[in-house]
Amino acid sequence: MAKSKKQKKKPKKVGGPFLAAAVFCESIMEDKAGKISAVGIMDGVAFWLSTDAPPDVPSKGNPITFMQNILIILRTGDSPGKHKLRLVMEQPSGKRSDVLNQDISLSAPLHGGCNVKTQASLSVYSSGVFLIDVILNDKRLTRMPLNVSIQRLPSTMADNAKGKKN
Repeated sequence: MAKSKKQKKKPKKVGGPFLAAAVFCESIMEDKAGKISAVGIMDGVAFWLSTDAPPDVPSKGNPITFMQNILIILRTGDSPGKHKLRLVMEQPSGKRSDVLNQDISLSAPLHGGCNVKTQASLSVYSSGVFLIDVILNDKRLTRMPLNVSIQRLPSTMADNAKGKKN
């Protein structure tokens, strides 16, 4: 049998999955059509402690805990199906802990994928850059830095904020 001059070409491999976005933000909105928006993309948070805050705030025993919105957008490429997604936080001290550990499913089209909207509960006791690793199937896709600043208000600013005059 003679081969046809027009042989079917194998689809070109494109790789994947791909990271389309990984951001910290103030809020995440999704409309009825499935369009997603990260509102107030940020790379840091600042905490101002009043002068009457206990001296052991913040500390390892008495940290500042806050919720932080995180949006991860993944695109399928050549890898549809189930995958393991982990977010791992590294503190300035080097200590690492899981923030998220979940199975995700990437839809079949190359441009398909999934959006992961999460709120991470973070406990901090010192200023510095905290790193969140985005890990898919044991491969780090990116590292997200979050600069945390913790400062005490000077007593004159705290007094002025309370309406007192010097």
